[in-house]
This record gives sequence, structure tokens and C-alpha cells, in this order.
Amino acid sequence: MYAFPCITSDNNFIDGSFINSLAFCKNNYCTDKKCINHYKELFGKQNSGFYACPYGLVSYLLIQENSSKIIFTSLREKIRYKKKNRKFQNEVAFNLALPEEKIIDLINLSINAINEKKTLQEKQNTFDSMEHEVKKLNSSIKDNCDSFFNLFNEKQDLYSLSPDEYKMIFDKLKTLYVISSLINLRYTIYDYEKNPNSLITDSPSKIPVHGKFVKCSKVLKNHKGKNSYISFYGECHKYIIAYSSFELIPFLLLENALKYTLDDNEINVDFEEKNNSLVITIKSMSLYCSQNDIPYIFDKGYRGKNAEKYSGNKGNGIGLYFVKLLCDLHNITVKAESDGNIKNVGGIPYSIFSIILTFNDVYDEEEIKNITLYH
Repeated sequence: MYAFPCITSDNNFIDGSFINSLAFCKNNYCTDKKCINHYKELFGKQNSGFYACPYGLVSYLLIQENSSKIIFTSLREKIRYKKKNRKFQNEVAFNLALPEEKIIDLINLSINAINEKKTLQEKQNTFDSMEHEVKKLNSSIKDNCDSFFNLFNEKQDLYSLSPDEYKMIFDKLKTLYVISSLINLRYTIYDYEKNPNSLITDSPSKIPVHGKFVKCSKVLKNHKGKNSYISFYGECHKYIIAYSSFELIPFLLLENALKYTLDDNEINVDFEEKNNSLVITIKSMSLYCSQNDIPYIFDKGYRGKNAEKYSGNKGNGIGLYFVKLLCDLHNITVKAESDGNIKNVGGIPYSIFSIILTFNDVYDEEEIKNITLYH
């Protein structure tokens, strides 16, 4: 809580933890015409500072680094506050009269405390979510292993297995690989929360972009038990120099597309080489993502309204946030688009959703051969 009473830009009045608001201010900030005009004028200003209010008290406008504005009110700043000038006498002002530097110090201390508390809560939420998901994924590994041993425990000679049984074993192994990859991803995110440099602890290597996406598509085939499939269009012979964490980008994006796409639908992965850049577009018929959601889709903890409402997957809004982190690390521009042409299926809205990656540092096969990496 803030040290002093304040009014936020969305017109909420918050009492102070160190100094309480005068009842006059609390009761009149949104009803008295002079108060309304005073706060409206302050929110229009472009500089932080102290300002006398029309009833003799003092307000302090704070403009934060993210451009959000807060007005601290009911203040008795020593120089500007004059008791004899106060235009209401029906309430005794017990608030301390403080010099402006002390007021600013207390405001900064309370804001820092709020931000630290928020950061700690976000980290705790990430840990709690990761712990829950890892337990669930580990349980899935056990269930798959139990199923596997129940099927083949009686087999004395594995050479006697039929082709269908070998395929079944292979599918089980793929499932286990996907689950272990998801667990590894959760731990990678957790490591990043503790140490942002954890994503670049290994040496960069030469990576064929197309091959990484194809590998992930094969691993994720039939993931989530859906009949949706991943198709590739366009040719790509480009390489990038990247950390091993790059592999999480295709995995996260394709896994996310499979998670939210309509069943029995194609997920398109289109490659387009443009001189010294490469554009990859991942397009699917997914739960409708509105234009109001798009600006926040890469924010930590954010999930689209329809994903939250209709998806059986209780996600934590970390996947696309982490994709953006990894893209920034590798100088890849990422954006999301939704075409807005809604298709209702069983009362649930779907539309074409696209993630577009633009690789700004790519190399042809001959170019990459001539690059020496130092480890």
C-alpha cells in the first residue's frame, strides 16, 4: 500500500498506510466540481511535482517510468500548506506536516516495496504453476510407462513383436519424449526467473532452421490426442547462429498451435526467404483471439479471453511470453495476427491465428561454412 492517500488514473481512491486521507478528500474527490477539475488538470500535466489544491491542501503528481500517473493527495507539505488558507473547517487535519523531500522519499519507498512485492508474487506464481505442472507431467510419464509394461511385460522375445506393436512402442517413446521436453521447459523457465543469463550459458552453434521445425513437428505428431496435423510450405536452406535454447521456439509455437487449434485441422508452417532474412508464418484455425487481446498476447501471465473461457488447458500464460524472450535473445522479430473471421463450432468461436517470425540474422549453407565459432 502507498504511504500517502492517492488517486490512480482509473479514478480509484486508495487510502495511505502512513498518512490517512481526510474524510473531506475521500468524500469529495469525485463529486465536488472543484476537486474533479483539480485532479483532471493534474492528470493532464506532463511533469511530476507538488500542486496546491483548491481547498488549501497539497497534491503531488507522480509520473512513473511506464508513463502511468498517480496523484498523492490530502498532503500537508510544509511550505505550500497554510492552515489559515484551508477552505473547510469541519474536520481537524491530524496529518503530519512534512517537507517535500520527506514526502518524496516515503512515496518512493512505498512504490519500491509494492514493486518488490509484486515481483516476488509473480515469481511465486511461476514456481507454484511449474510445481503443479511438473507433478502432472511426471504422473503422465508414470501412466505411460505403466501402460507400456502392461502391454509388453509378458513378451519374452522382443523380436517376435509385430510391426503394429513396434509402432506402438515408438509412439509411446515419442509421448515420453514430449512430456520430458515439457518438464525441461518448465525448469528452463524457472532457471530464467532465478537467473536471466541461464539462457546463454552454453556456446552458440550453427543451426538449420527448417530442420528444427520439422523435428518438432514429428515429435508432436498426435500430441494432445488431436487429429490436427502440421504441414510445411516453401523451401528454406537458411542457418542461424544460436544458443541451444533456440530449440524451444519451434517446440513452444507448434505445441501452442496444437493445444488451441480446432480438431481435424491443418497447421500451416510457411517458410519465405527474403534476401538476408527469413520469415516463418505459423497459421492455424484456433480459438478466436480478439484485437483487444493481440497487444498483450506476449505479456507474462496473459491468456486470451477465449482461451481462458473455452480451453480445457488451464495454462499460465507463459508459453508465448517465453517465445518473445527467446526471439529477442536471437534477434528474431515476432508478432501475432488474428483475421477476425469467426467460425462458430459448438458455440465456441474460432478464427485464423498466425504467429510471424522474422529472422534478421541468417546465413546460406556456403556462408555458414566459412564462419568460425569460438567456444
